[in-house]
Amino acid sequence: MFWYQDGNVIIKAETTCFKLHRSRLSQYCLFFAELFASDGEADGHYLKIEDCAVYNAPAELKAGDFKNLLIALETPLMFVTSFPTQSLAVSLVRASQTLSCDIVYKFARNHLCAVWDSARPPTAPTYVMTLFPSAPAPAPATVSAWTQTPSTYEEAVYIILFARQYRIPELLKRAFYELIASSEFWHVASADHKKTKLTIGDLSRLRHARHTLQTLWREAARIEPPMKAAEVVLPSYWPGEGCVCPLYNLNGPMRALNWRTVLMETGAVDAGTVDPLRCDLLAQLPRKNRYPWCRWCLKRWQDVLEQKRRDWWAMLDDLMDLKLK
Repeated sequence: MFWYQDGNVIIKAETTCFKLHRSRLSQYCLFFAELFASDGEADGHYLKIEDCAVYNAPAELKAGDFKNLLIALETPLMFVTSFPTQSLAVSLVRASQTLSCDIVYKFARNHLCAVWDSARPPTAPTYVMTLFPSAPAPAPATVSAWTQTPSTYEEAVYIILFARQYRIPELLKRAFYELIASSEFWHVASADHKKTKLTIGDLSRLRHARHTLQTLWREAARIEPPMKAAEVVLPSYWPGEGCVCPLYNLNGPMRALNWRTVLMETGAVDAGTVDPLRCDLLAQLPRKNRYPWCRWCLKRWQDVLEQKRRDWWAMLDDLMDLKLK
């Protein structure tokens, strides 16, 4: 693969040679444009294979990464119907930065930024279906992990180190949150912080951010669902359980006591401290505990919580010192 019969230049990456077209390499990669312009005498192109000059790629460029970059340049339509895997995107970033290939770099970077989305908080995918079974679930971002299972802590640590090495700070926020929400990570960090591969500063900020989010979650979860007196009896188009709030729920103290009792009985608040942004508290409440609360009250409570979560997500920039300079 990538040994074109009509190629007019050979690039050697590690021990692998590629017979390619000089003009295309110059068009897309600034490194090759400058190399060919200077004639590359210092890089050993005096060697020839099949009457084509041989140029050495940068020593840090892996042959596999270079091959992946050529795939992206030569067969870009393959990504129209399927996105690259994360490992491929990482490989493309490495190769494109080394060779100053801007078009591939932007493509791979944008893909990783979509997967490790810093624009909005990760969200429990079951929320809408929990409250309104007939409503469609929220559509995830194109290739985002927005509603997907949390990443492993090893993957998050790798992305943090990668983002810093290749100067992609947009990846850090989501990766750090995955560590905050990972019980396994905290177990490892407590046993031997060196195994996390993170700095003492990172670990200190992570502990502080985790404590802050857990405190905010407990405070928010314990606030009973708000309700206005005019909304006690809901229209008939709100079918199902809890269509009408019991009158005793109108009494403020009783309403708060009922809610907190439910939370204590189910342990839902403590469960949510592990992952404050994804925890779907309402899905954890048994039907008997949800029954006294009408759907409108629960919907209003969830809306308030989602706004708080957006605020917490914005706060994470300061907690982890991630403000882009």
